[in-house]
Amino acid sequence: MDKIDPVAQSMVTSCYPEEWYIEYGDPESPETPNLDILYKLDDIPFYGTQLYDIEHTNYIGLPEEGTDSSTGGVVLSIENKTKHKQQEKLKCIVRTGESVRRLWLPSDPSFPKNLQRTCPDLINLRWEKVKNPELSKDLMLMEERSILDTYKFGVLYSKDAKAENDLFAMMESEASEDYKKFLEFLGERITLEGWQQFRGGLDVKSNTTGTHSIYTRMKRYEIMFHVATLLPSQEADQQRVERKRHIGNDVVVIVYHDGEKPFDVSIITSQFIRVVVVIRKVKDQGSTNKYCMTVASRKEVARHTPSLPNPPIFEEGPNFHQFFLTKCINAERTALKAEDIRIKMARTNTQLLNHLI
Repeated sequence: MDKIDPVAQSMVTSCYPEEWYIEYGDPESPETPNLDILYKLDDIPFYGTQLYDIEHTNYIGLPEEGTDSSTGGVVLSIENKTKHKQQEKLKCIVRTGESVRRLWLPSDPSFPKNLQRTCPDLINLRWEKVKNPELSKDLMLMEERSILDTYKFGVLYSKDAKAENDLFAMMESEASEDYKKFLEFLGERITLEGWQQFRGGLDVKSNTTGTHSIYTRMKRYEIMFHVATLLPSQEADQQRVERKRHIGNDVVVIVYHDGEKPFDVSIITSQFIRVVVVIRKVKDQGSTNKYCMTVASRKEVARHTPSLPNPPIFEEGPNFHQFFLTKCINAERTALKAEDIRIKMARTNTQLLNHLI
């Protein structure tokens, strides 16, 4: 068995290994990394592209009186069957709090029998046709908001941090030149005031979240980095509330580690942070910057591509930039599939659907 690269192993550790899975590099990772974005089907606006502009009917499904249905309210859209068109299958989308199902239902038998044969869990529902055209607009908007094409990733700077507050307390003046060059690698330093593209929750009017940030794009995806050293912080605020308000609610956080000792990922206590990407510059590598990269994921987060090579050392440039962003995007998309987050999102989606109903 190939050994773990000592440089990578010296970067990251955890006092609570039962809570974190750390990727140090996979000896079996392909020479050409898999840079596909995971769960891409989630990005297809099925209702917007397949149903919105054709004749269809929206229905609301409610539990039959006296039945025990855990499904709750359901909103369904189905293509209309026309007399002069041969249609063996009808496009259909079923929205519940827990899922969105994209179906092709047989045109015979007619609705709702064709649905009940395909989705027996929806038998105990009574269906009411919705005539209000505004519902279609609301469903379109709801679908657009569910598509993940914008991301916000936190960035922290570490110098042998012993506690989470050490990470959030670092000021830009204390950071190394290597860290600042890494920020240049991540993306463009933009002025927040007047910024008109994706802002990632940052203030673009009155500089309350700082004057600058780091932004980049990859294909159709926009990314705003919540950089701790660029977010405002007052010395009197020992808990660094303003910085934690943004970075503490990011799913993926990048730690640039300038310390000599391994970074202990377990000092990060925010339960919302699920994946920590640790970066350190490799010393004595000539004129080209090279970085060692390790990834720590909470145990409930499934494994995600691209896998790190062994050793996980990358030369600065466009290839590493694409690999790095793909890893961060896939990490977040995978983390959002974790059971506890899925349950929370199901509650939110149920509330949205109930509001529509």
